Amino acid sequence: MSGFDDPGIYYSDSFGGDAAADEGQVRKSQLQKRFKEFLRQYRVGTDRTGLTFKYRDELKRHYNLSQYWVEVEMEDLASFDEDLADYLYKQPAEHLQLLEEAAKEVADEVTRPRPAGEEALQDIQVMLRSDANAANIRSLK
Repeated sequence: MSGFDDPGIYYSDSFGGDAAADEGQVRKSQLQKRFKEFLRQYRVGTDRTGLTFKYRDELKRHYNLSQYWVEVEMEDLASFDEDLADYLYKQPAEHLQLLEEAAKEVADEVTRPRPAGEEALQDIQVMLRSDANAANIRSLK
C-alpha cells in the first residue's frame, strides 16, 4: 500500500507551443510571401512593346476606383510558380485566404499614401479564372 495516498504530479505545457503548429504557421507565411511576390512581380508584354506589371497595376487601378477585387488567372500563377498554383488548385479554401491577404498587402504598398479620410485599408477579394476544360461531376469516375 505504499504510495497509495500519493496522487502524483502531472504537468502539461500549455505555453510551450506545438512544433507542428509552428511549422505550419511558418509554411503559411512562406506561401503568403510567394503569393505577394507573384502579385507584385508578374509581368506581361514583350521587350518591344514594353513590360507591364499585370496584377500590381490592376490592384492599383481597381483600388483607386473603389473596386476592391482582382482577377487572377491560374495559368499566370502556374507560369510564375507551378508549385504555388498546385497548392491553390488542390486546397483552395486554405490557400485562397493567403492569396487575399497577399493582395491586401500589395494594394497597401501601391496605393500609399492614400487621401485623408481613406487611410483604412479595405479587404481585397481575389477571383480565380482558368481556361481549363470544365468537367461534369457525373462524368468523373
